Amino acid sequence: MLRDVHDELEPDLMVIAIDGGDYAVMRSMNAVRPRVLVVEFEKRYRDRYSVVQFDSEEFSKKWPPSGSASLAAREQLLDQQGYTLCAIGT
Repeated sequence: MLRDVHDELEPDLMVIAIDGGDYAVMRSMNAVRPRVLVVEFEKRYRDRYSVVQFDSEEFSKKWPPSGSASLAAREQLLDQQGYTLCAIGT
């Protein structure tokens, strides 16, 4: 879809903020390669849990459903895609 609306395959900045769907979009993103990628993470998992929530029906009662991913899970995915985490903000 991005390639249909814009020819630039390496934009300077891309912000992915889709409540409950941003991790899946980020994981399947292969048409463009932004230089800087801004993503959200679920801070309630803290940095010691690597959590990705896809299906709220099968998710643990310990963590209420939100369709989110932890910082550790984001870091792992970013690393697999060749990105380096450079900042964390609130």
